[in-house]
Amino acid sequence: MLHLPYSISYDKSNGHGFLQVNNCNHVALQESWLYKERFLNRNEIIYVTGGEIYITIDGYDLSLTEGDILLIPSYKTLDGWKEYEGRTSFYMLGFDCSDDIMAELPRIPVKVKENAIFMGEVFAKLERNFMSKKNTHGRDALLLVILNEMKLCASDGNGTTDLAKKIMEYINENIHSMLTVEQIADIFHYSSDYISKIFREQYDLTIKKYITYKKMNMSKRLLTTTNMSVASVGKSIGFDHEELFVKFFKYNEKVTPKKYRDVNR
Repeated sequence: MLHLPYSISYDKSNGHGFLQVNNCNHVALQESWLYKERFLNRNEIIYVTGGEIYITIDGYDLSLTEGDILLIPSYKTLDGWKEYEGRTSFYMLGFDCSDDIMAELPRIPVKVKENAIFMGEVFAKLERNFMSKKNTHGRDALLLVILNEMKLCASDGNGTTDLAKKIMEYINENIHSMLTVEQIADIFHYSSDYISKIFREQYDLTIKKYITYKKMNMSKRLLTTTNMSVASVGKSIGFDHEELFVKFFKYNEKVTPKKYRDVNR
């Protein structure tokens, strides 16, 4: 059975949030096919019901197979990077919504598993509803079911645990760079709010605090075990300018890097 919406919601009568279905189409192709370049001026969901789709989103290549569902935010350029030899079928659902709704949704393909048949029925019903040009509230309700199912599929099993672990590994491997939550969100194709939430739930620590913890640990170790200059220590953790590193270090340790080195060597 499909899960009823439990988190993502809006209220048209009170003006809370915003959600509107703009189009819903089913595409079925019987021969080889290459995704054609186009620019999105609204959010779009692609749900693959058969075959495969090879799609490029702003230069990032993805392979979508049967059962995959993908949310693509507006203002993205789509193109095909490979031709698929065989039958392909999929739904394209265009919609607009407020930022608070988008912030909770995954930005990478998620696999619809035991609910695949029901998800297909929801898309088919939404397509019929849209073509009939009646009951716009019904369309919005069906879209909410789809969005919540995407959210549930993304968090099913150990999905969020694995994502939090991958984010931590990425930070550890790139601690020498100037990291931000927004940059990491772009790398993993999720919103900043979403990755911050799952990371905090998994480790009881914000991403920003973990980055600070790792940078401070590395800088302290280098200050006390090497003869590197303060400027060089700063560069090793992503600060190109010594004054910025000194400011960062003093804010978190309450003493300058030089003072910390003098006291702890």
